[in-house]
Amino acid sequence: FGDKIQGRRFRIIRKNSLGISSESYRNRDEMKAAKLNYQLVVCGSDQIWNPSDQYGVDSVYYGDVPTLNPARTISYAASFGTSSVGERWLPDIKRNVERLDAVSVREPYAVDLLERSANVNSMLVPDPVILLGYFDDLLKESEAMEDIGIFCYSLRTDNGTRQLSSALNNKYGCGIVSPHNPHRRWPEIGQTLYCGPCEWVMALSKAKFVVTNSFHGVAFSILFKKNFVAVGLSGGKEGLNDRMLSLLKSCNLMDRFVEAANAVSALPLFERAINWQDATDYIKASQSSAGDWLKKQIELSAHD
Repeated sequence: FGDKIQGRRFRIIRKNSLGISSESYRNRDEMKAAKLNYQLVVCGSDQIWNPSDQYGVDSVYYGDVPTLNPARTISYAASFGTSSVGERWLPDIKRNVERLDAVSVREPYAVDLLERSANVNSMLVPDPVILLGYFDDLLKESEAMEDIGIFCYSLRTDNGTRQLSSALNNKYGCGIVSPHNPHRRWPEIGQTLYCGPCEWVMALSKAKFVVTNSFHGVAFSILFKKNFVAVGLSGGKEGLNDRMLSLLKSCNLMDRFVEAANAVSALPLFERAINWQDATDYIKASQSSAGDWLKKQIELSAHD
């Protein structure tokens, strides 16, 4: 995406941490020709079930993967990425989700949608970031970094995050950093960091304050117990807030959410101590239940 340092950092992660094989397949015919032999196929997570206006519903993201022996196929923390899926996609979603042997999703909306439109019961589980909850290995891989004042992580727009970060910086004079976004269509916010995954996690962990409109910005803020504010997306992007709102509600941290139009009004929140107990309880409970669910699926695949 135009920055060699950032590109190198991503290549290192792909090579050393993700465990991805060298093989790749562009379509089902190539997968079939490869004669894949898996016991378990896991679809997940993030917005894999968000229908595309150009391509519709992609069956591969529902486990439509040809294998030599029919593999047990499940989803983990799959998301539609929005609080409203168009009615025109429901027949395709129903047909595809019925392929799965077990279904788990990350938002209550998805649970309700699948029960209503496909008569499918699904397990509500946390995002893999929450499930893992441990990032010391990534921090060890990161280059050394000084403490940071404000970590501003904006996706899709700077509306609200820019205004709140600027107001926070004007009050405390602690400086703003923001990770490089190759798709950014707005001016730089503070100092740009060309982060790979390790440096991104390190920067957030080093921050005194976090301002973000991203689900994962919120998730890591909660895991690292950062003084944060979540800024909602507005207009046509408002439905994308659903994942973030679901997590905040589960952690009893809805008071840390602010609409973009009123972002600066959240400035006093940074002086208010956060009670992390409910968030800690949610994380522990969800890690336990989701871990047990995954272990069960792995055991079942071994016996199929």
